[in-house]
Amino acid sequence: MLGYLTSLVVILAGIGFGFATTSVHKITEWIVSVLVPAFVAPNVLKWHWWRFNGHGVFAGMVAGTAAALVIPLLKLHPIFLFLLILAISSIASGVVCLLTAPESEQGLKSFYRTVRPWGFWRPIYERLRAENPHFQANQDFRWDVFNVAVGLVWQTSMVTLPIFLVIQQYGRMWLSLAVFAATSLVLKFTWYDRLAHGAMYMPEDR
Repeated sequence: MLGYLTSLVVILAGIGFGFATTSVHKITEWIVSVLVPAFVAPNVLKWHWWRFNGHGVFAGMVAGTAAALVIPLLKLHPIFLFLLILAISSIASGVVCLLTAPESEQGLKSFYRTVRPWGFWRPIYERLRAENPHFQANQDFRWDVFNVAVGLVWQTSMVTLPIFLVIQQYGRMWLSLAVFAATSLVLKFTWYDRLAHGAMYMPEDR
């Protein structure tokens, strides 16, 4: 029920916001340069740093959102806005997570064993190696980088497709559809089919 209620509120707020908006360009600029950096740091750090915790995520988002509401009043260039809000969110995330207890070791080991993320996970990796000398870190860095690059194009084409349909730019719509289909096919072979490769380690690791 809370999920349905929240979705309804967001939809109604979005409709009302649309009627009140006078410039799509200004709103897009605000989202990219002000709102996005408020959430980048906590959502990136939680994947790549073992010491990060829920308190750091919450602090980074709260500080970033507060900065996104106040700092634009300074009338800075959008690039400086982005960097300043990103810095505030990052500092808040880092400081709060270091002042609070880390996530449970069992939870961290379970996460690393399942996801095998890149980044600063050596303490957790070494503990898993101590329990199981056959445990291996992720060996697919090149494939991961390639799939991230293709995935960005895939996601962008998926976003632009309905936009070009709505504004009736059918040539670009078909181009977006073609790019979406091509990148989906590539990801099917280079990412989706390779998910089973990671699963092969699971029985031995456990």
